[in-house]
Amino acid sequence: MTIASWSGTLSMTKSLRRARVDVRRESEQDLAFVERLYASVRAEELRATGWPEDAQLAFVRQQLALQREHYRNHFPATEFMIVTRRSAPIGRLYLSLGQAEYRVLDLSLVAESRGRGIGGELVRTIQAAATRAGCPVTLHVERGSRARRLYDRAGFLVIRANGAYDLMRWSAGGDDKRLHALAL
Repeated sequence: MTIASWSGTLSMTKSLRRARVDVRRESEQDLAFVERLYASVRAEELRATGWPEDAQLAFVRQQLALQREHYRNHFPATEFMIVTRRSAPIGRLYLSLGQAEYRVLDLSLVAESRGRGIGGELVRTIQAAATRAGCPVTLHVERGSRARRLYDRAGFLVIRANGAYDLMRWSAGGDDKRLHALAL
């Protein structure tokens, strides 16, 4: 029930354990699932383009490859994980584990698993691990998205606006309120 290759342990909450939700390292065998998941997350945006299905698929593959390359180059301490329920993949969690912060690069779930509290429990799990490590949690999120509302409820505060995205931060020590005020 843990990813233990980094300082601290990502221990699943009781609620996640009861729901048989866990995380494991992503492997090459997961890439087709990750591609489908990424396409589902971007489906609404892609429908609006009017592109044929094959062009949409080519775009998704290209964007996913660029995203993964960016994460590997700019966040070398990233754990690429697959979220599972009863051992079946239901999402991905990419978490960069720096000494100064834990950065959530991506947390996405298949449509059937959204809105069921799984994302919130995963965020609480990350917050608990960051608290044990003595560091904050940061992430970028699109303004107005469902994910943004999740992070608001979890106590994250905006510390910088950047186009359509906000950089948000959470820490157990509460120094985020000062940073939030500076960002406004």
